[in-house]
Amino acid sequence: MTRVVVPVLLACLAASPGSAQPASSINTVDFPDPQLAGQPSGVTIMNSSCVFGDTFHYQLTAKGELFLRGQNVCGGVAGLGGKHLCRLGPDLHCTGQPSAGAGVDYAVGDAGVSAGPGQARAWSDPREAAALLGAMRGH
Repeated sequence: MTRVVVPVLLACLAASPGSAQPASSINTVDFPDPQLAGQPSGVTIMNSSCVFGDTFHYQLTAKGELFLRGQNVCGGVAGLGGKHLCRLGPDLHCTGQPSAGAGVDYAVGDAGVSAGPGQARAWSDPREAAALLGAMRGH
């Protein structure tokens, strides 16, 4: 009987959520941004200027880099693109760089990402977000 129980017990311990490493990046759920949709993205592919699509999400890396990701549409072909917004400080806040949302204050927390006084954009996977944010906070 112990030959069966020990491997099952070890498999259960190996799969426990506490032993998993946090993700290297996390995303918010997609959201529309009518002000950015159709605007030039600054990318040119095969002599075709690209514009932003209409759906975006924030991405946070384990190094504290915050990006805005979304579709780039280039001459009828769509692909994923984005821009670096800022690097978070120890308080999980940052201010947008001149090339990307200059002066906008971003805050990251358990609820998601807030840009300015607006409502937080929720994480697409709250458990992964909690693990990565916990690692960033040193917990």
